[in-house]
Amino acid sequence: EKAEDIIKARMPKNSSLQVALIAVDPQTGGIKAMVGGRDFAQSQYNRVLARRQPGSSFKPIVYLSALENGFTPITTLTSERTMFTYGPNHERTYAPKNFGDHYFNRPITLREAIAYSDNVYAVKTHMLIGMDKTVEMARRLGIESPLSPVPSLALGAFPVQPLEMAGVFATLANQGRLVKPFAILKVSDARGNVLIDNTGHLSEKQVIPQAEAYVMTNLLESVFAPGGTAHSVQGMLARPSAGKTGTTDTDAWLSGYTPDLAATVWIGYDDNKPLSAT
Repeated sequence: EKAEDIIKARMPKNSSLQVALIAVDPQTGGIKAMVGGRDFAQSQYNRVLARRQPGSSFKPIVYLSALENGFTPITTLTSERTMFTYGPNHERTYAPKNFGDHYFNRPITLREAIAYSDNVYAVKTHMLIGMDKTVEMARRLGIESPLSPVPSLALGAFPVQPLEMAGVFATLANQGRLVKPFAILKVSDARGNVLIDNTGHLSEKQVIPQAEAYVMTNLLESVFAPGGTAHSVQGMLARPSAGKTGTTDTDAWLSGYTPDLAATVWIGYDDNKPLSAT
C-alpha cells in the first residue's frame, strides 16, 4: 500500500508514463512490495518483469569486476571525449557521451566516476578489464537476460528486468551473498503437506567477497552525497543509503538500498517514447 501510495502521489497526472517498483528484503530475497504499473484496473501487465535498458544503473556490475581486477576507489582514468575501437581487427568504433556533453578533461577517481556517472570512465574500465568479465559478473549476480561483451554493455545498453536489478543491489546490501527475489515463502495443501518451500535456500551463496561488497556500498553512498546524481532525494532518506541512477532516452531508473531494504524503480513509456531529461 505504501508503494502504491507513493506512485499515486509522485507520478504525473493525465500521462501515459508508466512505472515499476520492487522492494526486497536483502537478507532473504523476500519481495516486500511489487507494483507492476500505475493502475492495475487499466493494465494488468507487470512491468517488474519487463526488459528495459538499465542505463548507468548497470555500472556497479562493471565496477565490481574492476575491484576484482586491481581497481581501487582512487584508481584514476581521464574523463574526456574518447573514440573506442573494438572487434577482431579494431574495425568497429564506439563514442559514448557524458550527460550534457560534460567532461572533466582530467583524471578522475572511481569514486568520482560513480558519483557523477561518468560514461567514458565506465567504458574505459569495462574494456581495460576485459568485456567478458562484466558479463560473467552479471551472471554471478543473478542476471539471466541476454548480454554481449561489447563496449555499450558498460552503459546498460542491454535490457534487463527491474526484478533482476533489485536482486543485484540486494546482493550488495547482503554483503555479497546472492539474493534471488521470490514472492512465495511456502505452499501447503489442506492436510498441511508442504508443496513448495522457499525457506531453506535463502542467501546461501557468497558470489562476491564481503570486502568488495563493502567497498562498492561505500562508493555507491557517494551517489546521494552533494554533487552525486541522486543528491536531490537525500533529504527524504533518514538513514545511510547507497544506490545508482540510470537514464537512457526512454528509461529512468534508481536502484538503491539500506541494510534493511533494497528497491528498484523504473519509469518510462510502454511504447518507448522518449523521456524528457528531467
